[in-house]
Amino acid sequence: FHSNEPDTSVADFVAAGLGLKHNDLSRVLSRRDKAAMKDALSAAGVRHTPYVRATDPRHVAAFVETHGLPVVVKTPACASSADVSVCESVDEATACVAEIISRPSPWGHLPAAAVVEKFIEGEEYAINFMALDGRLHATDMWHYERHVSDSGAVLYLQVASVDVTACIYEALVEYAKEVCKAVGIRHGPAHVEVKDAPQGPVMVEIGAR
Repeated sequence: FHSNEPDTSVADFVAAGLGLKHNDLSRVLSRRDKAAMKDALSAAGVRHTPYVRATDPRHVAAFVETHGLPVVVKTPACASSADVSVCESVDEATACVAEIISRPSPWGHLPAAAVVEKFIEGEEYAINFMALDGRLHATDMWHYERHVSDSGAVLYLQVASVDVTACIYEALVEYAKEVCKAVGIRHGPAHVEVKDAPQGPVMVEIGAR
């Protein structure tokens, strides 16, 4: 099993080349790119937060005019909260977009665009799965306590295990399974980060690890 984010795509191609079980190769990008993930959810009819690929101030201004503030600006392919900022103004979001596309990401790739998405209120959870032949089995769930700093950076404060008897458990697991299916996870691990939003569970991101 792979545990490093950039290895997830390589693992699927290597497994396919060796004739081993692997995830859907046509949706490799949707398991790594934070905009492509939402593209896949949209195509599958799965709830997701509004988003746009942004390269200049016009994209940011148009998105904010439609969806309001705050927004979250992300590098397309990374892990944890690296290069993730919560922005309270168009100028702040525009500056974050410019910063992201001006240099390589923490994984060494130069992004063609930044991802700007609507900030979603709600408690955040992570659900881990193991899959075999498309059958998804939830192994554990965690509650994230995060803090947004004055600079907009997202910081982890605490992570706590969620008991299977918790009232929210089943709804989050069922939603996270739909996310896994939408991005083509059929074999191996999956890590789905979800917010328990007022409108129902909403994906933050997913990793095939």
